[in-house]
Amino acid sequence: MNRIAVQAGVHGGFEWAWASRACAGERVNGDLARVAVLGDRLHVALIDALGHGVVAHAVARRIDAFLVERDLSNPVAELRAVHHLIVGSVGAAVGLGAFDPATAALSWSAVGNTIARRLGDRPARLVSRDGIVGQFLPDLRGEALALGEQDVIVLHTDGVPSSTDFDSYPQIRVQGAEAIAHTIVHRFGRATDDATVVVLRRAR
Repeated sequence: MNRIAVQAGVHGGFEWAWASRACAGERVNGDLARVAVLGDRLHVALIDALGHGVVAHAVARRIDAFLVERDLSNPVAELRAVHHLIVGSVGAAVGLGAFDPATAALSWSAVGNTIARRLGDRPARLVSRDGIVGQFLPDLRGEALALGEQDVIVLHTDGVPSSTDFDSYPQIRVQGAEAIAHTIVHRFGRATDDATVVVLRRAR
């Protein structure tokens, strides 16, 4: 099993972390996550280039490099920009957004097999539009997901199945973001696919 890469931080009273692992047998990862502080917000990207290996990795890295210093407060506009960037490539599933600590809310828009979930007393799931960034871009829409006192926001690629039942992981309600991200990839990630998770929660 490939090594799980993890990065974590704290901003504005909130913890964030991402964890990512390439599928078995691959030396590079076609999934990438980006969390960056820009202004007073956390800007978040979740990228899953189609396929595995060096071709998928190159597409994911191209998107990631493009997003450096981009303002993701308007994720719909930024998804369109990413689409035009990689037209003609294998394409990717991409989710983009910005988390505002002042309102404890994530603005988000996604295309393809990415999942955005709020776990807690009021569980919720955002809609990722059917399509492939770089090949077919559907009508896009932005959504918002508020983060309550005891909630956890989990964003993940389809390397963690959308049907994953996190009720079998009750520690998710009390652990820190870094431990949660690593555990989800390790415990629920499919060995036959790249797997990436981003976690947001209030600082413990």
